[in-house]
Amino acid sequence: MHIKVFAIAAALGLSGMLAACNDGADTTESTTRPPTKPASGADWEKEVQARLDASSTRMTLLAEQQKLNPPKSAILTYAIAPNGQIKDIRIARSSGLPRFDSKALNFVATAGPLPPFSDDMARQDMQRISVVTVAQAERRWFGGAKDDKEGLLE
Repeated sequence: MHIKVFAIAAALGLSGMLAACNDGADTTESTTRPPTKPASGADWEKEVQARLDASSTRMTLLAEQQKLNPPKSAILTYAIAPNGQIKDIRIARSSGLPRFDSKALNFVATAGPLPPFSDDMARQDMQRISVVTVAQAERRWFGGAKDDKEGLLE
């Protein structure tokens, strides 16, 4: 499976913005412990990204269950308050699959609360746009016979 997550922030440019898609699966410690205030905006980015990356397997499992090929994408908009609360989550563009859209919304909603903003960050809501794309990865063999398991996987 291959997951691509892109986020564009009005104030900060995080590389990804997703979090716990609670589909009956156990949550990890990184998504359930109370967030603490990071020392800087850069630390905030790292903490948020680590928190979100820890739960990306849930979207991978959804892709496996639904055999998502070609890739499916949904665009979400939301705001992050200075206290780390995620609010006003909306689908800006649907994937065309209501279940996928619902999971993408839940994935973002259950990420919160995120760590509160650090002292060097603006004290206003941060508007966010996230593109959630999930697809099955193709494996290609180079050299050797596929049946003999010789060669390299891409």
